[in-house]
This record gives sequence, structure tokens and C-alpha cells, in this order.
Amino acid sequence: MAKPEKYILYDLSSELKPKTWSPNTCKVRLTLNYLGIPFESKFLKYPEIKEVLSSLGVEPWESQTIFHKAEYTLPALTIRYENGSEETVMGTEENILNKIVSVYGKDKLYQGEEEFCEVLMGYYGEYLKGLVFKNVVPFIRNILDDDGGFTKKFFDNTRTISPAQLDMLRERDSRQMETEWQEFKDELASFKSLKKVCEGQTSDEKFEYYIGKLDKFLKGDSKYLISDENPSFADFVLFSIILWCKQSVKGGALEFDFLTRVEKVWYERISKYNY
Repeated sequence: MAKPEKYILYDLSSELKPKTWSPNTCKVRLTLNYLGIPFESKFLKYPEIKEVLSSLGVEPWESQTIFHKAEYTLPALTIRYENGSEETVMGTEENILNKIVSVYGKDKLYQGEEEFCEVLMGYYGEYLKGLVFKNVVPFIRNILDDDGGFTKKFFDNTRTISPAQLDMLRERDSRQMETEWQEFKDELASFKSLKKVCEGQTSDEKFEYYIGKLDKFLKGDSKYLISDENPSFADFVLFSIILWCKQSVKGGALEFDFLTRVEKVWYERISKYNY
């Protein structure tokens, strides 16, 4: 089997410095940096994604979420091998992660707790994203590249809700937004819903074990969600959703201090991998 020689990560562009903001591409970026895998970043605007990925031979897919319906999406990762061949993997970060761990192994990334990382992925996708959707997605357009409004308009027109609905969400009463941010903050402070997910998807023994891990982290007795010594993919999943929220504030979303003292220290530890 040919060995990988070079990796190219396709990420979503923005006007921010650094440009990164997307939670899905962020998880892959954090993983590559944490594992010490050299890679090149190529930032694409939304209207460029289909053309670039189709030119790389990527097959389209149908994916509809609360965010958008698209034939092509990011992250995407091109892997060039020593024998001159290459392939590009697109779509869910799980597909890309499978490629990475097939070469570099799972131990460092999952810290021996792959099941817990999978539980957190489900919680992230099914609960946390929905919780902050109305306070984040409508404002992302404002951090995208300024190219005469073309990319911003493309963004609005490719969401599963209409541009008019997005405008309504942007213009909501600040008190309503504060209430929704507070719900998000309360969840981060207790992991109440995450604990319910753990209870429903794991054995009693595993449930008690995971709750112990979460409580230790929330009390500040552990540097990371799983291990006190090293981060894991579980940390990257949570970091990516918080980064997404913080970047939306730069796009005009209501600013809300949803990080506790413990989480701020943890956030800074993970930030060093997001370059």
C-alpha cells in the first residue's frame, strides 16, 4: 500500500484572521495539527466548492441538514501518495478521519475512548448545533469574503431556509437571543443533555464512567474531557462548536459570554492546534 506523501485541506474562506470558522473543517484541522501531520490549506469561497471538487474527481452527494442542501461540501482532504496517485475525500469529517486513523492509528486521537467520542459527535450534531442555529447561521454571511456581495448572496440562497427567514432571524429581539444563548451556556456548564445522551446510548457501567469524566472536567480537575494529560477528538468536537459561535459574533451575532473560567482555560489549550 502506497504511503501518503502530502495532504491538502480544503477549508471555507472568510475575512477573518485566521480565516477558520467552520466547525466541520475545524475538527479536521485540529486533528491534523494535533497528530503532527504536515498539510497545505486551500481556502475556498462557497461558489467555488463545486467546481474545485468536481475537477478533483469527487462524486457529488445529496446532503440536507438544518444548514443547507448541497452536492458538494467541505471539509475535503486530498491525499497524495508516494507512487504519484492521489484521492480526495469529501463530506463528513468521519470519512476523512477514517482515512487519517488508517495511517496514524486511533490511540492518540481518541485516548482509548472512541465510543465516548462517537457519543459526543451525535450530541454535537443532533443537539448543540440545533441549539445555537438561530443565533449563528444568519450572521455567518457577514464574515465571508467581500467580493461585491456574490458569496454572501450565494450563502443565503443555498440555506434550507429562505433569505427572508434569515433576515427575520437577524432582526429578532435581543432579549429572545439572550434567552437562547443562556440555554447554550447552561448546557456547557452542566452537560445536562449530554449526560442524557450518554445514559441512553451506553451501559450503566460506562454511563457512570463517562459522567465521572464530565464532572471532573466541569469542576476544573481535568485539563481535557477524557485525559488530564492530552486532548482527544472529544475536545476538538466541543471546541469547534464554541469557535463557530464566537466567530458568528464577529459577523454581528449578539455577543454573549458563554464560557466559564474553566472552559476559557481549556479553550486556550485547544486553540494552539487551530492554525
